Amino acid sequence: MNSQIVTGNLWTAHKIENYYIVRLQDRANVIEALKDFITYEHIKCGKISGVGIVKEMTLRFLDPTVKKYLYTHLNNPIDVQDISGCISEFEGNIELSLNATMDWKNETTLSGHLMTAIVYGCTEFLFYALNNEEDLAEKELNLCTTSFWSSN
Repeated sequence: MNSQIVTGNLWTAHKIENYYIVRLQDRANVIEALKDFITYEHIKCGKISGVGIVKEMTLRFLDPTVKKYLYTHLNNPIDVQDISGCISEFEGNIELSLNATMDWKNETTLSGHLMTAIVYGCTEFLFYALNNEEDLAEKELNLCTTSFWSSN
């Protein structure tokens, strides 16, 4: 098993084969730090999932009734139960798409597309990189067997 520690300006990662455990530094911008990590490791495709405490977070939601995006900005530290998403390459650019889910006031759940967030203490991610054609073909979804919602 191939294992090593990789360190950047805003993060530290423990690499095991195609998996990484990435810890972001306190006060790091989550999006910027993860993009720095992805660039440093030359990752073009993968899945990411994490937990942690963040502050100064902005989430984006789609309001289907008006077909427009709404934004919510949170200033207080908040425990995020799930930050998950994917990394993909589109027209030569690396794209990072993350969604966040957390408990909010009065036992409600808040979830949306993560636009910005600042680490407050500790935030960690498990990352699985798919960087070659063999990995992509092996992990590719078979859309013919995927269940779809039915309107019936």
